[in-house]
Amino acid sequence: MATSLASQLAKIRVESTNALDLKAQKKAHSKSLLFDAHHAATQDFDTLFQLCHEGYQELCQLDPRFEAFAGNLFSEQSKQEDRTQMTAAQNK
Repeated sequence: MATSLASQLAKIRVESTNALDLKAQKKAHSKSLLFDAHHAATQDFDTLFQLCHEGYQELCQLDPRFEAFAGNLFSEQSKQEDRTQMTAAQNK
């Protein structure tokens, strides 16, 4: 029983994201396709949102089919949502 409990707790620890774990947050936020890890860790959300929004607008100029996603991707509500805490159905 103790082994089962220990394995369950280990699984929860791996899968959970603790908002108070600053070291884990910094590590997670330092992964980036745009910046090196050190630079990515120093970027705030509003800066990244603006950068991505500008890139999205350029993409829409190249291919207007992407314009349909503006309300979901770059709305004020999207700034408040933590997609890592949403279910797969909510992320669709």
